[in-house]
Parts: sequence; structure tokens; C-alpha cells
Amino acid sequence: MLLTSRRLRAALLVAASATLVAAVLPGPEPLGIGDPLFPHLGNPGYDVLTYDIAFTYRANSKPLDAVTKIDARATKHLERINLDFTSGTVRAVEVNGGSAEFTTAGEDLVITPRQAVDAGSPLAITVTHTSDPKGGEAGGWVRTADGLAMANQADAAHRVFPCNDHPADKAFFTFRVTAPTGLTAVANGLPVAAVRGGAKAAATRTWVYRTRHPMATELAQVSIGKSAVLRREGPHGLPLRDVVPAAQRARLEPWLRKTPAHITWMEKKVGRYPFETYGVLLAQAETGFALETQTLSLFEMSMFTDTRYPKWYVESVMVHELAHQWFGNSVTPRTWSDLWLNEGHATWYGSLYAEEHAKQSLEDQMREAYTQSDGWRAA
Repeated sequence: MLLTSRRLRAALLVAASATLVAAVLPGPEPLGIGDPLFPHLGNPGYDVLTYDIAFTYRANSKPLDAVTKIDARATKHLERINLDFTSGTVRAVEVNGGSAEFTTAGEDLVITPRQAVDAGSPLAITVTHTSDPKGGEAGGWVRTADGLAMANQADAAHRVFPCNDHPADKAFFTFRVTAPTGLTAVANGLPVAAVRGGAKAAATRTWVYRTRHPMATELAQVSIGKSAVLRREGPHGLPLRDVVPAAQRARLEPWLRKTPAHITWMEKKVGRYPFETYGVLLAQAETGFALETQTLSLFEMSMFTDTRYPKWYVESVMVHELAHQWFGNSVTPRTWSDLWLNEGHATWYGSLYAEEHAKQSLEDQMREAYTQSDGWRAA
């Protein structure tokens, strides 16, 4: 193709401008919002409004295929966009409907859209990626005897899906989980639909859940396994659902039926339960902790079956994680150094419940905690 001198000059000017922009941009680097404890978590320049995350599960030893869609609003002019993401393979990225270049820096996915995004503009990001189920001690996915669950606190949600991984940026979530028939998928919030698909031995089912309240990334929960979902009613008609290994449902029922009374007790102390549903997820995994994932608290099943744990202690932990639904989930810390507010309230109400219902002196519990606290800090 021949160009006139005017067109040639225009083409050269466009090329020079693109080169200048590329030269002006600094090299990709991990960013953060300056959290004192996790300085590279979170990213400046945008506010996430919604996540729509699709997972396709085959086995808990294989990476999940995933698509994460993020709707956000830019809070400043963005030539590049950083998301927190690691432990997965990124296959493609789109920004506002157009393909975008991407690379990694530290534990950030660094995206360069075709056109810069102006402050105040909508920002739609789609990332096609895998999600590595081998979370291990770093957190993220927890492999159970029959599937997977999530344990993202404090800095591990970005080991599962691309996100703005800091509780200062809460958003609404939709989860779409496709798994082989015979397995059950459950996530935060309420079910929207379950669609069958596939054929013959490869038949699958897609489960969809959506939150009605904004949520921090560290509180996300997806459970996949040979699970029974047990439903009952809580105070004011609150729908309750517990997720347990199907073969253990009868054995665990005496514990599960305690939740409505726990909620009633907490409501008398601090007010109406803040979310659309609640329940407990009992996983066949050794985690060493329980976790207040929003609307579906995570516990090791062994806590409820191992006779070494006194009954009063198990109930106090149940109340502890329930209390977090108010303190830590509904009201969320802006910085991780404020975590003591979450844990202080949850520990107080769990201990108070033990005193009121099992005659476990609150003073004795606190003295025991202070006795052990130096050892805990050292560990």
C-alpha cells in the first residue's frame, strides 16, 4: 500500500505517540494500598462493585478452569490496572470489551488495556485463568477428603481468583460452579439456579449462588464435595443451611440443631443478624482453625467428632464464628491491623456464651488465655 506524504506523516506521528506512551509508563510492578501488615495487598485506582466467578471442577488434584469477571469504577486515570493474583495461569484478559496485554509482577497481575480508563468511568475486566487447588499452608483452596473448600483469610483469596484482595474494598459476589453430578457445590449467599449439563459419564451440574450484601474477598467460600445440605429455619424465618459430609449427617445433627439458639442469643446481645442466610460447613480436612466465611462458617469436622474437645468449648467456637458475622463480616476492618476488633468481639461473645450456658468462668478463661499468650505470640 502506498501512502501520501500527509498520510505518512500522520502514521509516523501515531507510531511515535504510541512509542512515547510506552516509554513513559514505568515497568510493571506490584502495587498495594499501603496496608501496614500487607503492603502489597489491594490496588489503587478503582473500586470493585461486583465479582462474577465461574469455576469448573474435575478433581481436587487438578487445576480448575475459571473465568473471573469484575465490574468496577475507576477512581483515577488508569494506564495500567493491577489485580492481586498468583498460583494460577492466566490465559486471556479483556478490559471494557477489548483484549488487553498482561504480565505478572510479584503476586500481581498487571494489565495494560488498549485504551486508558478515565477517572469515574466504568471498568469491566474479564480474566480467563486456572485456579490451583494446592493451597497448602499458604491458604486459598483446602483439599478435603471428597473435594475442596476455601480458606482465604487473610491474604489468600488472590491464590484462588484475581481480585482486589483487601477488606477495604468489599463487593457483591456471584459464583457459578460446574462439577460432576454426584457432587454438591455450595457458596456464600443464596442459590440462584442449578443447571444440569453434559452427557453420559461426563454429566455435570452448574450451581449458582449470589450474595445480597457486599463481602470482603477473604470471606469468600466455595465448597465442592459429596455433601448433604441440611436446611432449617432460624429466628424471624431466617433460612439456615448446613453443609456436611453426606455420610455423617445423622451423627452431626445434634450439633447442627444448636445454631438457631446461638443466633437468638447473639441477637439479644447485639441486634438482628445482618445477612440473608447462615450455616456451618464441616470439612473433612485438617486445617487447625475455624473461619468465619460470610454466611457459611468453615470448621473441621473433627472438632465435632473428636471427644478430646469438651462440648462447651465446641459451642463457644461455634458462637465465636457466628459473632464474626456481625464483627468482621458486616462491619469490616479498613486495615488488617484493626483485626483485633473482629477477634476481640468474637472471643468475648464465645467466652461469655460458655460462662452463661456451661458455667465456664469468664475470668478463668481470660486468665488461662493470658497464661498462654506469650507462647502464642512466640509461635
